[in-house]
Amino acid sequence: MSKRKDIAEDPGAAELAKELDGLPLALSTAGAYLEHVSITLSEYLQLYKTSWLKLQTTSPLLNSYEDHNKWIQELIEDELNFNAAVTLLCSFGLVEPDRSSQQQVGARGYSVHSCVHSWIVFVLNKEWNKSLARLALTCVASEVPNTNEKHWWLLQQRLLQHATRQALFIADAKVDVDGLYWGFHNLGDLYSDQGKLAEAEAMYLRALEGKEKALGLDHTSTLLTVNNLGKLYSNQGKLAEAEAMYLRALEGYENALGLELVSFYLPALNTMFAFGDLFSQTDQKDLAKAMYNRALSGYTAVQGPSSNWCRELEDRLRALQVMSAESKVSQNDFTKPKATKSSSLKQKLRNLRRRLNTK
Repeated sequence: MSKRKDIAEDPGAAELAKELDGLPLALSTAGAYLEHVSITLSEYLQLYKTSWLKLQTTSPLLNSYEDHNKWIQELIEDELNFNAAVTLLCSFGLVEPDRSSQQQVGARGYSVHSCVHSWIVFVLNKEWNKSLARLALTCVASEVPNTNEKHWWLLQQRLLQHATRQALFIADAKVDVDGLYWGFHNLGDLYSDQGKLAEAEAMYLRALEGKEKALGLDHTSTLLTVNNLGKLYSNQGKLAEAEAMYLRALEGYENALGLELVSFYLPALNTMFAFGDLFSQTDQKDLAKAMYNRALSGYTAVQGPSSNWCRELEDRLRALQVMSAESKVSQNDFTKPKATKSSSLKQKLRNLRRRLNTK
């Protein structure tokens, strides 16, 4: 890195390598520094030893969450600002391009060497800063992509390790989470998409608690988290819980929007689709067919009959018709779903059945 000749014959080289414990990033940083000065390796080693404390005490500090927020907003204002900052960090060996993902699609990303990360944590942040922890949580949660975005899996994989670390801080009450229910919902999506269902459930429940307090039980944002919990419980095989969540979400959308508008609201249609899948799974084919038809009518009006959702629903309706013809079982012979346990839930399902039959 220093571009110096005959470095192998310099006795200071071995001493410097030993002092830096052979860490590639530390050696790279030393080389980047020595490239611009005329001191010897031995002189650099002495300077390194005497300046370490000064480096710790003179590191710049930001005093408030607002300062941190302003700084990071400027950093990510546009791609040129970000690239300029990262280029400077790379030139001093503090940050490296992520080599592990070079063969994958999309941008590679960057990584911080573990020794630099440890220095940041234990030197710059000697006292825990809740505002910085909140900023970090906000950054991670706000970047979770949905599954319709290009290269979503790659980005989610990068965010997952950061989310896992943030989850530890949240559990230890080291983060100011007031008002961050949206962030918990996003982290729930991340964990769910990555197959970490227990972690997803914990985040969704935190999000639901916060949304219910801040927004109300039937707010559409609250109901979106309820719906996602239903999908999660269904994937976990907790059919009773899934049924209750879908029913609450659908009734909530109907209360918030009205029976007419709810048929044109995509999140409500997504709930109908998922509810139909659950009814099909629990062998309630009559309810599944009615729910699929209701969702199909809405998707057709909103997205057009050739949309992917419409085609998937039509496939499911045809599959139900084939299964019904093969089984030759009447509606009264359908197996009652194991998911339905409480009498109140059974009554709600009977009411739902009547509403579906009148549409």
